[in-house]
Amino acid sequence: MRTRLARSLAMVSALAVAAVTFASPATAASFDEPGSSPAQDGGEQRSAQALGAADTGLSPTAIGTLQGRLLVTPTGGGSAIPVADGGMYFYETSNPTELVDIARTDVDGYWSITGLPVGTYEIAAFSDDAEWPVKEWVANERFRINADIFTFADDATFTFPTYTLGERTFDVTREFGADRFATAVALSQSRFTAGSGPKVFIVNGRNFPDALSAGALAAVEEGVLLLVEQNSVPTIVQGELSRLSPQSITIVGGTAVVSNSVKSVLENYLPGDPVLRIAGANRYETSRTVITAAPGFDGDVDALFIATGTNFPDALASVPAATKVNAGLLLVDGSASRLDTATRNLVDTLNVPVYVIGGTGVVSSGIFSQLQGLAPDVLRVAGADRFATSVEVAFEFFENSDYAYLANGFNFPDALAAGPIAGDQNSPLYLIRRDCVPEVVFEDVLDVLANGIINVGGTAAISEQGASGQVCS
Repeated sequence: MRTRLARSLAMVSALAVAAVTFASPATAASFDEPGSSPAQDGGEQRSAQALGAADTGLSPTAIGTLQGRLLVTPTGGGSAIPVADGGMYFYETSNPTELVDIARTDVDGYWSITGLPVGTYEIAAFSDDAEWPVKEWVANERFRINADIFTFADDATFTFPTYTLGERTFDVTREFGADRFATAVALSQSRFTAGSGPKVFIVNGRNFPDALSAGALAAVEEGVLLLVEQNSVPTIVQGELSRLSPQSITIVGGTAVVSNSVKSVLENYLPGDPVLRIAGANRYETSRTVITAAPGFDGDVDALFIATGTNFPDALASVPAATKVNAGLLLVDGSASRLDTATRNLVDTLNVPVYVIGGTGVVSSGIFSQLQGLAPDVLRVAGADRFATSVEVAFEFFENSDYAYLANGFNFPDALAAGPIAGDQNSPLYLIRRDCVPEVVFEDVLDVLANGIINVGGTAAISEQGASGQVCS
């Protein structure tokens, strides 16, 4: 298992879910059975319980030394043992993406930190060395949204307990509707309250190319992606537009995918303001136009994700990661040996780092070599298949997360709508099979230290067996 260093976490919305235990590959096909050691089966189980009361305190001052001790309950129970390679991670409350400092534990679980700046913090306790590593927000919280806020001043005194982390449990839920349109609405409702006025992006729910480009834009803009038919707006989508009171509505795609009659219906939900359409002559021009002309981007991106425009899995997995680096998603004909002139000129003009999503089977080595001469940095993020590529994206951009989103890797609508929501919650989107979770995904869901697992789509997309965490044989 590769080891992640903790990165800063964005604030997340609370989900009403039930606590269960994630199963290991060798022992169970459900989330409520205990797992065995990774040394035995290659898997990894995580669990978190309330922090234990303790007798060792620390006296935090911003100009002095904070110190304490961290323990963890062994897998399967028993007396707590010292956390020998974990620590306390200090996140600045006023800037939730900033990890300020880390206090690592020694072999006996003791840690100390000197010179932490004056400020307010949320603290995560990690047990990276346990059989099934644990993450918990101080105090007694599984998700950052509920974490305590600590104020450190140069003349302050405060007493922490010795913290004992317990076995890891997962909160598992499913976001779904009766069809792809209703699932997108369910995702929207999980994130946005009534009348909150988010930016809404509209795409054809039956066709993926233009929608892929819209996903990264919606993610960076902290908006919501809703699906429509070519010539009609489903009733459930109209109801969600009424509930949201959108700040703006943007259609991505030409009239061949989202007609003007749909545009007219959408205008009823944005009185006094026009519904914007972003489109090009084909999927590739549309993706370029989203980057250069869509409000929110207007050519001002800090990175580019480049993926094939002839299939959807790799691009879908990259959407949440766009929020991490303010990236636009640029579609290319990955089977070609060279970029077309318009795409080459755009990459050259933007002059930002490029991440090629997917292996040489989807974006050729010729394109990759050409990009190396156009962009300051070029990195290929790829795995052996679509599932492994989603893991590589998660590993590259999400050091740890409170949540992990799982979607069917053989169909696009559910994952498409989930991408911006996952990105807004600083969470990766993993692709899985309908009836099981590929082992590479299972292990990374554990490694990313997510306490909440959100299965996206109904049982036709992810069966009860797949949602339970059954690892593919």
